[in-house]
Amino acid sequence: MTPEKKVENKIKEYLTQNTCWHFKHHADATMARGIPDIIACYRGYFVGIEVKQEHGVQSDQQKAQQRAIEHSGGTYILTNSFTDFLDKWLKFIVKIIEREEHNASSC
Repeated sequence: MTPEKKVENKIKEYLTQNTCWHFKHHADATMARGIPDIIACYRGYFVGIEVKQEHGVQSDQQKAQQRAIEHSGGTYILTNSFTDFLDKWLKFIVKIIEREEHNASSC
């Protein structure tokens, strides 16, 4: 199993344990190019997760998908390790909590 696949599996296991809907995107010739490896939805928020090897580089198509996701209000996580993913995921969760607290205090 490749290092990238091991990281993907750990991320999917973590998301499952934390009640986050997700699926592993399997590219084929009929799909748009550059779609993130893992597509997730957590508490109504869209997240695209792209897993790269340690020195992996995003393709131009992946960069375009990242821009499109972020422009649409979604979150894009580019990672090369489970530790890095977890750090970025927890920052994402903090943003959700802050946004929800702000919205609750605005009512």
